[in-house]
Amino acid sequence: MAPNNQSGRRINRPVKSTKKPVLNGSALTEAKRLAILDVMDRYGRHGPKRVHAELRRTRHDITLDMVRLVFRQAGRSEGVLSRLFRR
Repeated sequence: MAPNNQSGRRINRPVKSTKKPVLNGSALTEAKRLAILDVMDRYGRHGPKRVHAELRRTRHDITLDMVRLVFRQAGRSEGVLSRLFRR
């Protein structure tokens, strides 16, 4: 869709996302929680992004929001490495 003057610039119409992130943990089952905790134990020094990246290699049903929720429930908001190198 271009205006009538044919300037070549397109009209920017942002599209609203219809999908809401899972923040309340309703889709977080015990099996998913145990899988996240298992990877957290193996990669204890890393934060939620690294744990999610490791989980994506085997499981595709766990979102980054779920990993962050489990981190918060475990009392860890970030990994040890991110705290060491913060400026």
